[in-house]
Amino acid sequence: MEVPFAGAQATVGFGQVQVSTGLEPLDIRHAIGGRLDRLDENKQGVLITLDELGVESPMEEVRAFATAIQHLIREERNIAVVFAGIPSMVDDVVNDKVLTFLRRAERFHLRNVRNEDVWSAFEHTISENGKRADYGVLNALTLATHGYPFMIQLVGHQAWRISESAGHDDEITLDDAQQGIEKARDRIGELVNGPAVDGLPPMARAYLMLMAVDDGPSNTTEIAHRMHKTPQYASVYRARLIHEDYIKPAGRGYVEFTMPFMREYLRQYAAFNQLEQNLEDMALSIIESAEEPGRR
Repeated sequence: MEVPFAGAQATVGFGQVQVSTGLEPLDIRHAIGGRLDRLDENKQGVLITLDELGVESPMEEVRAFATAIQHLIREERNIAVVFAGIPSMVDDVVNDKVLTFLRRAERFHLRNVRNEDVWSAFEHTISENGKRADYGVLNALTLATHGYPFMIQLVGHQAWRISESAGHDDEITLDDAQQGIEKARDRIGELVNGPAVDGLPPMARAYLMLMAVDDGPSNTTEIAHRMHKTPQYASVYRARLIHEDYIKPAGRGYVEFTMPFMREYLRQYAAFNQLEQNLEDMALSIIESAEEPGRR
């Protein structure tokens, strides 16, 4: 059964509602309510999951969806919603003035997946889908993820695609894995690191960039020195970045990045900006020279 809602179209099937591009807001409420009417709500209900919720989400559709869900909750229907995203990006959605009821949602901070579990997931998924991967391949794939759930998905997907493109029908080679890891690093920069950094205030962004100078954990006193600020001043941004899961404590007086490949992304970001600045300086120099009296 398909019903329109708020710029999206909902498909209601057995125990699920799928959303795609479509029309009016209120109908999702009626569609889910109709589904619940056919269930024994003492034992059954509807669970809706939203992934990658954040600043890139179509907010008008999210607001319409949330309004419908809020009505159903007020009617005490047996419904639950689970959404996932990077903490800082989820905060932007939760703090939306129309979505205030979401602030009462219970939060769970998902930690990194253990290496043993990542290894096992790669090994089973690859073998169950008709390919093999030796110890070196599984080790490379596992270590590249840093236990970060989205990176596990990206690394596996890219390595599989590379192996298919190379005509390796029954295996993922070490070269496939290494190329897949490089692709995954680029993608996580585009999809996660870039949007996350761009949404920060300048001083918080500067704190991260000054951390990226180090090859390992950063000394917080040294970061304050690089900022030309007092440790107390810098600690405000350190606390915010820890709260929003950009960085984490790494022993007394030290912090390190939480997001995988954030250091590499920031170094590329800084190099690009420096090149851009050099080009701007060069262009200004040419303009100033051209404007000097007697020169054309």
